[in-house]
Amino acid sequence: MSHVVQFVRTALHGAATDGGKSGHSWEVVNDATAQALSLAITARFRFEPDDMAAVLRSDSLRIPHGDEHYYTLACKYGNGSAARSFERMVGRKPFRVPWAPRCKAQGSKKVCLTRAWVGRWFDWQGEKVKVTSFSGDGETMIACAYYQGPSRVKHRHTITRADLRAESARRKAGGAS
Repeated sequence: MSHVVQFVRTALHGAATDGGKSGHSWEVVNDATAQALSLAITARFRFEPDDMAAVLRSDSLRIPHGDEHYYTLACKYGNGSAARSFERMVGRKPFRVPWAPRCKAQGSKKVCLTRAWVGRWFDWQGEKVKVTSFSGDGETMIACAYYQGPSRVKHRHTITRADLRAESARRKAGGAS
């Protein structure tokens, strides 16, 4: 068993066994396992290729939040092994946006990955866009430009990896927008 899976399972068992003082609370268990996985990601534990699947697809570990939440954390905190493990689990290759502003995780000197994640902003076709989702087959991502707030979509872009590679090449050739 990998260190990540062992760490999350320890949180599960610790939260579920309080000596019978308060009874069994799924809210406490779910919260503990979610925090353990988040900590493993943000502390940059090394993830094995199948760790995300072992944790997020386990019947015994009940992790709240959508799966993409953990991918976002992995990308924001620069945990490449966690991001790759997630990509393997969902069968999706990364969408790379090398020209996107480099971010730093809150309170950290770790620089985020060049991957796109739900919530990532970058320039696209002369507009600031935000990634909102990935297609089920993993071949496209949706990024939206907004009017003054997130309630009114100005443009919705369906972007492929080939589109990103072409834009990257255009920018390298001196045509940055």
